[in-house]
Amino acid sequence: MSDHYGPEGQGGGVGSQQVGELVTTVEQMDSKLEDLEERLENATRAINAGGGVSESTLTEVFNALPTAPDRATTAEGIAEGLDVDAETTRVALDQLYETTAAVEKREIQQVEEGEGTTTITDHQGRELEIEDTGTAIRRRNPLWYKRE
Repeated sequence: MSDHYGPEGQGGGVGSQQVGELVTTVEQMDSKLEDLEERLENATRAINAGGGVSESTLTEVFNALPTAPDRATTAEGIAEGLDVDAETTRVALDQLYETTAAVEKREIQQVEEGEGTTTITDHQGRELEIEDTGTAIRRRNPLWYKRE
């Protein structure tokens, strides 16, 4: 990396100390992300143990799900059109997925290069279009749809 921007000392080089700082920062961010994911999983389990979300919220989220696999979307994408926050929508989707065979969940495996990409490859290798790939990947969200 340090040679990529020119030799150090000529105004554009990146020193090994700077690379080390960058690696440390990325590792810290990864650790924080893992902590957040664990907290979210714990909160989801707690909500589900307490009976989960209301029936009306489950119905609202279920009705908002796209019915075609190529229109699958994230919890945030579903929540945007509802009066339900994204975390509650995510819990509702997990609850629906666990209790009904009508809800399909697709894990995201890879994203094409570039910001603003609107396609992903699902766990079965199919290319799917979504509205906001960057957000889905940053949150490591699965994609959701319902079977007809």
